[in-house]
Amino acid sequence: MADSSETQAIIKKEPEVPAPDPIISRSTSGILLISALLMSVVLAWSLYDEIYGQRPWKSMQREFVTRENRLLNRLRNTAAKTEKDVKETAEYQQLAGEAKAARETIEPRRKEIDARVKVIENQLSAITDNYQNVRGEITVDNYRIETAHGKTRQDKIRQEIQQKKQRMQTVYWPADDVTKKSTKIELNYTQMEARYNELKAEKTKLTTERGELLKQPGELDKKRDDM
Repeated sequence: MADSSETQAIIKKEPEVPAPDPIISRSTSGILLISALLMSVVLAWSLYDEIYGQRPWKSMQREFVTRENRLLNRLRNTAAKTEKDVKETAEYQQLAGEAKAARETIEPRRKEIDARVKVIENQLSAITDNYQNVRGEITVDNYRIETAHGKTRQDKIRQEIQQKKQRMQTVYWPADDVTKKSTKIELNYTQMEARYNELKAEKTKLTTERGELLKQPGELDKKRDDM
């Protein structure tokens, strides 16, 4: 019996009713409300500090833009009056007249050059593909000669090159008169190469001449505009 009493004294008797849970037994609405209010205040302050507190130059920028717009408007009005005054001067009128006269002088030749260059470009376009295709094949064959073993093989490739150069190609050749239709002609590689080089050289010459013609009117225009 003594042992039973001691055992009961050692063993802690569990309470029949569980202890109250502070999370369940208490309402947290007040705490949540206060936290939400504090977060709103912090957010509002952060936005204010970001937009106004840390960027004091915003107001200065707005003021600068306003003043700059007023200045530009005054300058625009002044520039318009100044430009009008310059154009009415005798020197400006003289330079403008000289530039106009120079353009009128070169205009007929400039039109001739532009018309001829257009014909050349059409003819180059008609011949370029066929010419460059054969030239590409010949370039490959020349490389084959350099890498071929034996004179017999090299001579055979050279014969193939000559055959390709003599092979006729169909070309629809634009007439010099743009109002006329193209003519169907047959050209070999040598003939196409000759025409191609002649057309490129003529175009370069005409383009250079055109630039020289426009040089004087351009200089007069620049001198007039720099007043």
